[in-house]
Amino acid sequence: MRQSSPNLTTAAAPAGASSRPSSMKNRQTSMKNRQTSIRKSNFALGRKSSAVSFLSLSDSRKNSELKLVRKSDGLSKAAQLRLSELTINKLKTKDLGLVGREQEAAALKTCYDSMTNRLKVIEEEPEYTQEGGNRAPRNRKSYAARKSKIQGQKELVFISGPSGVGKSSLAMVLKDEVASTDSGLLVEGKIDLNISMDQPFSSIAKAFGKIFREIKSGGGEMESQIGEDICSVLGGDVGSLIRLIPEMEGIVSAPRKSIASKLSLKGDDDYMKDRWTYSFRALTRILTSYFSPLVLLLDDLQWVDIASLDLLINLISDVQNLNPLMIIGCYRSNEVSEGSILGKGIQSLQEMSSGFKFNFTEIKLDCCKVEDINQMILTMMNMDDPEKTMELAELCMKRTMGNPHFFIEFMSMLERENLVTYNLGLLKWTWNLNEIENSTVSSANVVELLQVRMRKMAEETQLLLQQAACLGPDFNTPTLTIVWKNTPHESSTDKSDEMVTDMLMTLENEMLIELCGLNNYRWVHDKVQEAALALEEAQRASFQFEIGRALLMSLPEKQLEDELFSVVDLLNRSSGKRSLDYAALNLRAANKARNLSAFESAAKYAAKGIAVLPDEKWSLGSALSLELYTLGAQMELALGRYDQANEYCKEVFSQRDWPLADVVPLRMVKGRLMFSVELKFNSAIDYCQDLLQDMGYKLLWSRATVPIQAVSSLIRTIQTLKKKPPDFYEEMGIMTDPNDLAVASLISRIFYSAYFVEKLLLSVLCTCKLVELTLKKGMSEFSGTHLASVGAFSLILMQDYETSRNLCQVALSMQRMVGKTRATECEHIAYAYGLTWTTPIHQCIHPLEDAYITGMRTGETLFAMWNLLSSSIQLPFDLGKPLDRILDTCAQAYAQMRDVSQAGPALVFSVYWQMITKLATPQEGDPTKLEGTIFKPEDHSLRNNIYEGCVHLATGELMVFYDIDKLAERAVKGDTVYEKCFPGFYSMMLETFHRGVALYAMARKTKKRKYKLEARKIRKKITKWQNGGNPNVSHFVTFLNAEQAALSKKYDEAEDNYSKAIVTVARCGYLNHAALFNERYGDFLMTVRNDEGEAMYRWREAVRYYKDWGAHGKANQLEDQIEQQNKPIELTESCEPHEATEVGE
Repeated sequence: MRQSSPNLTTAAAPAGASSRPSSMKNRQTSMKNRQTSIRKSNFALGRKSSAVSFLSLSDSRKNSELKLVRKSDGLSKAAQLRLSELTINKLKTKDLGLVGREQEAAALKTCYDSMTNRLKVIEEEPEYTQEGGNRAPRNRKSYAARKSKIQGQKELVFISGPSGVGKSSLAMVLKDEVASTDSGLLVEGKIDLNISMDQPFSSIAKAFGKIFREIKSGGGEMESQIGEDICSVLGGDVGSLIRLIPEMEGIVSAPRKSIASKLSLKGDDDYMKDRWTYSFRALTRILTSYFSPLVLLLDDLQWVDIASLDLLINLISDVQNLNPLMIIGCYRSNEVSEGSILGKGIQSLQEMSSGFKFNFTEIKLDCCKVEDINQMILTMMNMDDPEKTMELAELCMKRTMGNPHFFIEFMSMLERENLVTYNLGLLKWTWNLNEIENSTVSSANVVELLQVRMRKMAEETQLLLQQAACLGPDFNTPTLTIVWKNTPHESSTDKSDEMVTDMLMTLENEMLIELCGLNNYRWVHDKVQEAALALEEAQRASFQFEIGRALLMSLPEKQLEDELFSVVDLLNRSSGKRSLDYAALNLRAANKARNLSAFESAAKYAAKGIAVLPDEKWSLGSALSLELYTLGAQMELALGRYDQANEYCKEVFSQRDWPLADVVPLRMVKGRLMFSVELKFNSAIDYCQDLLQDMGYKLLWSRATVPIQAVSSLIRTIQTLKKKPPDFYEEMGIMTDPNDLAVASLISRIFYSAYFVEKLLLSVLCTCKLVELTLKKGMSEFSGTHLASVGAFSLILMQDYETSRNLCQVALSMQRMVGKTRATECEHIAYAYGLTWTTPIHQCIHPLEDAYITGMRTGETLFAMWNLLSSSIQLPFDLGKPLDRILDTCAQAYAQMRDVSQAGPALVFSVYWQMITKLATPQEGDPTKLEGTIFKPEDHSLRNNIYEGCVHLATGELMVFYDIDKLAERAVKGDTVYEKCFPGFYSMMLETFHRGVALYAMARKTKKRKYKLEARKIRKKITKWQNGGNPNVSHFVTFLNAEQAALSKKYDEAEDNYSKAIVTVARCGYLNHAALFNERYGDFLMTVRNDEGEAMYRWREAVRYYKDWGAHGKANQLEDQIEQQNKPIELTESCEPHEATEVGE
């Protein structure tokens, strides 16, 4: 049972008549002590209380009261006053619990237990297992897989129902469960019904703010450790989180502005949103590692904004967060339709649950039945005979429709009006049904009952009540005092702090508000706030406007920044106020929302700012108007509302001929529309070139001279770069001129547009121009990427390995100086197209893993996913790493690619995943056909370069292992599909080599000249790579030399090269080629040397390596071939040399 303070008044006492300390000093001291006590005993986890709260006493206390009652006739007035403070004669609403909600509470606890029990099971799994009576260590690989599977599950629960049915109270049944754990935490965030849906992240920010207040209250080592973890993971992004969650300050500190902040162009919104998502996900991973389990209760989601809903989806779908997390969302079902923001979000979450490893549960509440109402009456009156109260229950059911909160308020009203009374003489509750029925009327709205009670209060108390309602679901005394002192009102001339404190105590005694920390209050139910907002004064737009203006004029700057959205929303209530000042405030709010990646809110604030501009905006405030229209266009474009973005552009350009510098950002919006939305790459190239020319920068001499200009620029740029001393780049300045940054951005856009329409030489020219701009004007966020691109082009077009390596290393160093913006793009180009050709390829995996993390952190999800693809599947496959290890990571990596909506990397990943699956499992039908449950060609209607290239490579890999003759038939036609689609990409090495292997195999088999010629071309090409400085193809060259020697009938030389190649790949751990080389060597021994015994040994070695690699489908095929080739051969004959060789090795 819950108990409260004994200093409560009787229900019949008038408002404000409670017993309080006589002096104001004592009153404030008493209040402070009570607030401190509440803060210590109950960290603000949040709970909707009933409208009236009374407490039951212990049995011994009740017995003492009964004795006093029997002697009450002769008591003095003072004694009778003390008698009126007894609780036996008051309705006990706090004892109600969850009457009629037992089934729903059990369902919620089941969800919670499902999460915690999985965690408990994995934590309690023994370190050792019993196998055959022997004590053996557990299988660490399977244990890790089970742990990932078990811990990866999260719980998402939606509780829906009409207002007042007890949604939040139901959610709070987990409070004690969470509190009983060693490190669990439950926090609540509530959306304010008085704010517009423009205000982003309100409930989530409040919930996380409470987490950080809990951290601060604990202090000590954990506080400093959490701060260190957050700073190390998020780095410069901590500042954005602090602006949203001010409670973080003190635990972590906002970093200084880096060089990167001076370089970035506003308008890179593609990165900002993903960067914000990563930051919040990373923060949640850190917090859930300390608070386990963490339960987030988000209330009143029917008013959720798009940004908050997107963030909720991102948190619950984070497959990389293996810590226990439960999110409970409560919303009014009668205010949410299937087509609403929340309705669509819930449907999307339900569909995502299985793919993103979280459980989805819906709990629907309805109004109580008459039996439940009767049980609540029995509990409130401490009675046990349901027949005596059934008629009263039926009347209450009729009046309140079974709504629990409405029922409690109705019963409290009956008690206040003495329609239900406790007879001290008879020691029982009494009532007159006819009198109740005649004195009350049916109402479906509890707000009406609450307003009746509110209107009986003093006028100044009503006014303060309405002001508090405008401040949100919770508020603090200092802010409310500012509003009280700085708003005009005629009801009271007393604007002192003591007056505010006195009225707050009155509202608390009336059970309309409750303490939730020192000087902090919240409404006992959102219907109370709704009722206050529906009173006369609060309905006036000017009333809320005056509150907003008071806060604007009186709040300190830091607090104003924290409360900016609320203040601007209050000011926006007055639709008739049009001025530049209010437009500027909306612009400030829009920029803040944009920095939080809440683009929908930013667009709405920008639109409101435009709406409140005066009619003479282009003459009185042209700069402010231009900034609002520009920001509005950028946000509409980011949201995909292209028509509105175009309208904003047209409005600006129709006014006058603007100076070019003023409208460059807006013109770049139009260029981005062509590039990103309309996919008109040729039009985007022309538009960006025209804009560059208007800015005084000429990119091309003419279209006809692009090839000459590109080649000459590349040669000249490389020569210039070679002449620069090593310390030149360390002393290079920073490009800060907005015009130069805009030029760099436009050239970069032309670079990618040209690449997509296969104008490679135009891409080369753009890259060279950007490097020239860097050398002349200083470093920008684009410099590292395009310096690495020059290095890649020097290798692709000029085969200059040393220059390529040096330029890529300089590019990486330059990018570290500039900052992390576009770092993952730079690292992808430097490694995938440059350093993988000039350094040992295994040394590139770790940098690409780091680049993936950096990309997720900075929001560059496209290149982050390309780096994830390279580091998790492509490079490990090329290096012959065990296929089962690669497959273990596929599901999670692929889910993340879908999560960030990067279709290109996801397509390539699915192709590789399907290819590896076909190698790893025995196949029926054509094993070289790239099709299965993971990848189906018919699912992909868009056949672009990415599709054609990756499918071509994967099909070739299946052919080289399952049907090498088929690959040779394809390769003999001069097949360079992959090389054309991905020029210079590292996988070109493997793809080219395997074509050579197939051609040599077919040349030896058929003796045909066409296969020999193509095979020699490939051998010559790969040898040239080796001579140029590629350290990753030496075993390729050795093996192809063996094949060439075999064709030339130099059999001893061939055997020597075969052996050398096999030893090299075996020592390096290239399991794929250890198997393939043994297989091809065995074929040579069988068909050319007629050495059946050694051939069988080599084939069995190949089988062993295929199995070690995980290519069981191929191993089975080769085993069948061995069995058919030589059935009479006994096992002992083949095993003895095998064992001897193993010992020798």
